[in-house]
Amino acid sequence: FLKQMPKRKVTQTLLEFTRRESLGENFFDNSFVAQSADPSFGDVVLKRLVEQMTYISRAFSFSRVSQQIQGISDPELEQTNMALKRIMIDLTRFMFHGDKSINAYECDGFVKKIGTLGKPDNVFDCRGQLPSAQTLKEKVAYLAQSFYAVPNQFWMPIPSKNLFDNYYFQTGQTTVFQNATQNPKNVMLSNIVPGFLASEALNGMVTFETERFMDTSGVGVPRIPDPNDPTALIEGQYASAPNPPTIATAAVAPSVPLSQWAAGDAGSYAYRVAALNGQASIASVASAPVAVLANGAITITITPAIGGNNADSFAIFRETAPGNGDFKLMKRIPRTPGPTTVYTDLNDDLPGTGIGVMGDFNATSTTDESRTYILSELLPPLKTLFPEGVNGLRTRTGMVEHYAVPQIFTPERFILFKNL
Repeated sequence: FLKQMPKRKVTQTLLEFTRRESLGENFFDNSFVAQSADPSFGDVVLKRLVEQMTYISRAFSFSRVSQQIQGISDPELEQTNMALKRIMIDLTRFMFHGDKSINAYECDGFVKKIGTLGKPDNVFDCRGQLPSAQTLKEKVAYLAQSFYAVPNQFWMPIPSKNLFDNYYFQTGQTTVFQNATQNPKNVMLSNIVPGFLASEALNGMVTFETERFMDTSGVGVPRIPDPNDPTALIEGQYASAPNPPTIATAAVAPSVPLSQWAAGDAGSYAYRVAALNGQASIASVASAPVAVLANGAITITITPAIGGNNADSFAIFRETAPGNGDFKLMKRIPRTPGPTTVYTDLNDDLPGTGIGVMGDFNATSTTDESRTYILSELLPPLKTLFPEGVNGLRTRTGMVEHYAVPQIFTPERFILFKNL
């Protein structure tokens, strides 16, 4: 996704832009007038918006000794490249999942921008399934009719694309008979589904695109490298993270307004919570399982630790099925003022599922809102290598920086598929 994203150079840290909310046209106030009559007035509706620059940086170090030995690879080159890859991964991931209400230093990504439009038709809840071809075509028609969009791509995690490719297993398999003289390489199993056809899409087709780093379906409780075996990950405390919070859970009897708990979801679930401040604490001790009924809810009361670094948000993890002990990220939430933060789980977010974003990724202008999105760069990726002694007398330290912010000018031209 990052490779194909259009980019531009900017020289400001506050980037202003205008979004056109309405052309000023109205079915009941048309442009036809008498031969000598004055025309009626209509005003375009504009919204002036601003995006804050975000700053991404990763440090690295290597010893003088490692420079002297004849190793497999150059330590400076290896550390530099991997630091660069880490910031590229973070930038890609948070282009989709960034939320300034969670971390003020992040950008607001597609999920946040589309979700806060106040337009329910721009969000489709898949409830753990794949959207049907009918749904996809209807959403293309909606974007084209309502927002002048020309949809062309549907970005999704690799596992979701794999499910689309294998969808024919659910709709009926085909038996292939091979001629005795036919080359065996010409007979293969499965399908590769490049996209779907839709009349209002670019060239009549929306292509399926994959991005591995937009997938959060496998994100579990925070883990760090094992000090005794750096190749293994264990639950642990990041250096500058807050201390773990404590939690209490309670069931809310049905019927709860807006509850998404269906009869098939009912059961006893446990939760864990990590405190965040850009880094993550160890996840709290798992709550006791709490039973939820159809149309009910579960409240999680989070109490931050006393002392240590301050927590400004929390990550909530829930079992993917009642009592299975497999805790996956359900949601990140901001900390509320006061001694506790209370979150009510309406089953709106299903742990273990992903997201997809479909819409108009093909606009080309760099000067107006027909450019639906762009990456604005204040500083392209830059490496700085400090003198010896900065981080140790025999250690070389460096960092890689990138000052950039994704700007989604017209989020209404995209559809968010949640719980995919």
